[in-house]
Amino acid sequence: MASVYTALREKYPNQSITCIFQAHQARRVIEFWEHFTKILQKFDKIILYSIYTARENIESLKAQFQEKKFLDKVYSFEDLGNQFAKKV
Repeated sequence: MASVYTALREKYPNQSITCIFQAHQARRVIEFWEHFTKILQKFDKIILYSIYTARENIESLKAQFQEKKFLDKVYSFEDLGNQFAKKV
């Protein structure tokens, strides 16, 4: 995602750049939280779709990623999406 942003910024240095992002698998959002939020914040406008949650369980993800303190406030995938949107 960082390389896409860089390429677009080089090609269109004076234009607004919009990113449309839908995370596939909540696990990836949690695992790459810092990376995703850092890169997405660079875009001028961001459109976030709901997190795709096939075959995932929020409680097992919270147990797997105990070190991610933001998960303390997450009780559902909707909560996870809201936290992610706030951070971005």
